[in-house]
Amino acid sequence: MTLTPYRWAKFIDYWVDINEEMKALIYMTRPVSFRAHIGVEYFVTINSPLHDEDISRYLILSYGPSCV
Repeated sequence: MTLTPYRWAKFIDYWVDINEEMKALIYMTRPVSFRAHIGVEYFVTINSPLHDEDISRYLILSYGPSCV
């Protein structure tokens, strides 16, 4: 998958929020339900039951505690 420069910039804009939500998910400090729109039909979604982060339609990334 290739992100356009606009979508990449939007993803980077949300990076701090994404990282904080992933930490909460990994360490189970609180329930997580996060969604950020990064462009037409593209979202970054983090939910507690799924234990993953996905950019809808194409890419699923999973992080272990050592990657945070």
